[in-house]
Amino acid sequence: MLSLSTQGQYRGYWLGMGTITDSDGVTIRTPAPRGAMNRHAHLFYGGTADAEHISQLPGATVLDPRGSNGGIVFTVRLSDLDDHRTTVRRLVGAVERGQREIR
Repeated sequence: MLSLSTQGQYRGYWLGMGTITDSDGVTIRTPAPRGAMNRHAHLFYGGTADAEHISQLPGATVLDPRGSNGGIVFTVRLSDLDDHRTTVRRLVGAVERGQREIR
């Protein structure tokens, strides 16, 4: 089983990237030109290593760290991203739906 992860690089940090929206908050479901001023990326950081530095970046909103809903979120223009990437990981030990684990 594979896992895809899309990330945006913002001010030197790679952050998880969720939806892309227009300036009215409507989700964009087609390719968006990277320089488009009216397209916004929704970014998330849930780690601890650089959390203090990342929380100081422009546009950062620190979520309540109690429980499992902590992290830092951003909504930034696509044109403000330094770069973006999609990574593929093989999930070790995962059993795909419809297949049985063989022991």
